[in-house]
Amino acid sequence: MADLVAPSRLLDDLAAIFPELREEWEPAEVPGTVHEVMLRFTPFFGTRASTSSQRELARLGELLNRCVATGGSLENAVATCFLEHLHQIRAWPILEPHLSDLAKRLSHA
Repeated sequence: MADLVAPSRLLDDLAAIFPELREEWEPAEVPGTVHEVMLRFTPFFGTRASTSSQRELARLGELLNRCVATGGSLENAVATCFLEHLHQIRAWPILEPHLSDLAKRLSHA
């Protein structure tokens, strides 16, 4: 998780959990910001949340919890581009058990 703030690293970490996420990106396309990564991940996860395994959800929760604990732009990207939209994509009840208290607060639940 060193240098997690790098957009390409965040994408790599998310794709390690959901390999099909790579299909959302052109092969040579490099994400410009962590906000861009999370903006594109939100609808992707919204279509897969209900069919995700408990292992995938647990791994995603761990990653998101580490991201928000990091603070700065990474916390902001995860909170504003993903966590705040969990209700809209109908994924809150699915992911909530895997989120830290801080991540839950940032979701405005």
